[in-house]
Amino acid sequence: MDTKKLRQKLLDLAIRGKLVPQDPNDEPASELLSRIHAEKLAMVERGELKPKDVKNDTVIYFGSDGLPYEKRADGKGEAKCIEGEIPFGLPVGWRWVRFSSFSLSTNTGPFGAALHKTDYVKDGIPVVNPANIRDGVIFPGKRVTPLTCKRLSSYVLRKGDFVIGRRGEMGRAAFVGQNQGGWLCGTGCFFSRMPCSADASFLNYLFKADYVKRQLEKDAIGTTLKNLNLNVLGALLIPVPPLA
Repeated sequence: MDTKKLRQKLLDLAIRGKLVPQDPNDEPASELLSRIHAEKLAMVERGELKPKDVKNDTVIYFGSDGLPYEKRADGKGEAKCIEGEIPFGLPVGWRWVRFSSFSLSTNTGPFGAALHKTDYVKDGIPVVNPANIRDGVIFPGKRVTPLTCKRLSSYVLRKGDFVIGRRGEMGRAAFVGQNQGGWLCGTGCFFSRMPCSADASFLNYLFKADYVKRQLEKDAIGTTLKNLNLNVLGALLIPVPPLA
């Protein structure tokens, strides 16, 4: 038995809502997504997010004609049919959402020029790059001085952040664990703040699924070495189940 293929098949069924029976009494995912958007708006009011972090948020829904449409969450502009983008059907109660609308904010690690040879030390604070993410877990990598982390404080990771590799193998991603807060995001990664109102840990499974890997590889730039950008990651369609 090829356990790797079996695991991928199970993930494939899970992200389509076909692994277990669905309960029609569960609160629909649309309610969860509404709470996430409200959480983001409240953070803008408190100065914890910038208006740009929410201005492009969208809502995806199915119209009376049975076709999928996308409109801005603030109600501005017209709805657009995105039938050609929807990769597969979802159970009743699930919703499609763009990654940028699900996450609170997403940023790129510091540019390479921001880190110098003299910043690296044998015993210091770990830097997280794609090579340090294996099977949804972050392992310590190269280390930098505390002064370097202070200088690059806007790239310091917090517990619960979702780190995504933007170079090389697509789909490398992991959550920052209890003892990994304070580590530095490297130049080869994005890091996303996740909403409090969602059990965002399902993203760890989602990014291991073939669907996400294929989608990112298709849209990433480059042939020998794939490179993601914020627009490609933000536009990724992710299936969201009811929170229950």
